[in-house]
This record gives sequence, structure tokens and C-alpha cells, in this order.
Amino acid sequence: MGQYVDAVVGGRSPAGIKRSCCERRSGFAALRPARLASPPRPVPLRILESLFCVDPPPTSSRRAAAGLQGPPLRRHRVSLIHSARFAAKPAKPAEMTKPVSFSAPLLALLLWRLGEVAEACSCAPAHPQQAYCNADVVIRAKVIGQKEVLTGSDTYGNPIKKIQYDIKQMKMFKGPSQEINAIFTAPTSAVCGVTLESDGKSEYLVTGKLESDGTVHVTLCDFIVPWNSLSPAQRKGFDVRYETGCACRIVRCSSVPCSVSDPVECLWTDWITESTVQGPQAQHYTCIQRNDKSCAWYRGAALPKNDFMDIEDP
Repeated sequence: MGQYVDAVVGGRSPAGIKRSCCERRSGFAALRPARLASPPRPVPLRILESLFCVDPPPTSSRRAAAGLQGPPLRRHRVSLIHSARFAAKPAKPAEMTKPVSFSAPLLALLLWRLGEVAEACSCAPAHPQQAYCNADVVIRAKVIGQKEVLTGSDTYGNPIKKIQYDIKQMKMFKGPSQEINAIFTAPTSAVCGVTLESDGKSEYLVTGKLESDGTVHVTLCDFIVPWNSLSPAQRKGFDVRYETGCACRIVRCSSVPCSVSDPVECLWTDWITESTVQGPQAQHYTCIQRNDKSCAWYRGAALPKNDFMDIEDP
């Protein structure tokens, strides 16, 4: 047994290992590695002794000398084959599936909430004319302050936080009759919140949604840009021209081939021709209805003539 132990514990010197309890106490015959079909896998000595070595039950005289009372405890030898089968026994299905069933609702809730966030920030690029026509409010304003406010609770009872930007309205292009003094947005860009400079100097073109309580809310999907970044044609468009084309539809071409399917549609091709949505059509053109009720791109310093039929340049 001592030689076998030397083999299975990594070939350590016999002098460095105490003789096994099997040889000392029960006189088991030494196992011979030559009988094994393949080299044994390393097994700690303490495990081998726990499998093969069992102290013999003490005799009555020994128990009396040790001060033990009652019948001797019966201890059984455990064979290596039986121990291997017991160790390889698979876990019960209920024990294996219990953690999965416990975490499945939490995982489903997490994925659902992540889907909510992804869906809230999912928006396609919009032509400035589309932004004007689809918005409830379009203003030119300066941001003069900001603060975090609570605007209610969600369906789980958690407080809903918003950023309130205090603004000074410079001009209203579209919206209610009363002046707007503040706009609201989500606290971070991860949930579509908008970040604005509140130094009182920067002017913005802001499009947003008018809520039933009269407040204006904005997201990353709205058209919000510094006023000085707008081209002269865009400024004219927000002032008067875009409103005349709200009966038309602008169709963005994201891949070729692309075409319009209705006479009231204008094909927006900046992404294909310029690899940006801030190309010439967004910077300089307006989709306006012609006298035959169809729509076409128009570029000009003045409003189109009543009989305008195609694109005009200044």
C-alpha cells in the first residue's frame, strides 16, 4: 500500500510518507500499480485512507478500559467502486433547476426594463422640416438655469426624476399662446435626456412635446441644436417655410434602390450621397406642395410661386 500511495500522490519519497493505517492496523495487502490498465490519477492520501482504512471496533475490554459504555458502534468498510459510483451520481433534477427557476423572473424583468430603455431612445434621423411639423412646440431660447425635480412615480412606486431647464424664450415659431419658461428632460442620455449649456449665453432651437399639464418635454429624438449652427435656409424654414410643407411627407433613403410611392412624398437622399443626414437637402431644401397637390424639393430665397413645378435655385 505504501508503494501505491507513493505512485498516486505524485512519486514522493517513501521516507516522507508515514505507513498507511491499512498496513499498521488491518494488514491489507498492498495494491500493485502494475495491475492497473492505465497510470492512476493523483489522489490525496487522506482520501485513500478514508476509503480503505477503517479502525476495527474496540473489544469489550478496550472499551471498558477507555470508559466507554453501551454497544460498540458498527462501522463498515466502503469500497472504492461504491464510492466512485456515489460521487458520480448526478444531482436531482429539482436541485438543478431550482436556482434557474428562482432567477428566471428576475432575468425576464431585467431584459424587459432594458428593452424599455432601448425602445425609448430608438428614433430615426429627421429632416428639420419633419421635426418642425411633428413637434408641438418650436422655440428659440436661452437656457438660464437647471435643477433636478421629481415629477411623480412610475408603476413600481419609484420616483421619476427630471431635469428642469429654466429658459428665456426669444421667439416662438410654433406652440401655445403663453410664453414657455421651462423645459423638462430625463436626467441622463441613457434614457434619452438632453444636455444643454445653462450659462445664459447659448441660444438653442428647441422642438418638443406639449403635455396635458402645459409643460414642455424634450428628448434626444427631438431636433435641438445651437441656433448659430443653423443655415440661413433652415432659419427661414423654421420661421415660415416649413409650415407650408407639413402636408408633404419626407422619405429618408437609407439604402439603394429607394423611391417614393406617393406624389406627396419627397425623397431625402443626403445619407446616400453625402454619408450624413446634415447634407444639402437638410441644410437648404424644403419639401413644398405644388399647385397640382404633389410635393417637390424647393430651394429659394423667397417663397415659391403659386405655379412652381420644380426645384428653383436663388
